[in-house]
Amino acid sequence: MLAYLCGFLGQVAKHSSQNLMGLANLATVFGPNILSPKVASALELMEHTPIICGVFEYMVAQEAILFAVPYSFPSSLSFQSLSTTTPNNNFY
Repeated sequence: MLAYLCGFLGQVAKHSSQNLMGLANLATVFGPNILSPKVASALELMEHTPIICGVFEYMVAQEAILFAVPYSFPSSLSFQSLSTTTPNNNFY
């Protein structure tokens, strides 16, 4: 979901000459809502917002690299449902 959102916002930023929503503006709007901790004081949020926005701006700008699946990704990989795993079966 995060990969899709970053890709979509990257497409929005490509049209910033028309919509005025460049990477910095998009990061300012979406970054704190997506990357902020659930529990933080107002002062902590204010202190961390520039860092959060910078990280989110980087994520949107570099989404093709950050969320790329490598060519060597095993095609035989299967995912086991989390509901069928138990802590004792060492599923990673």
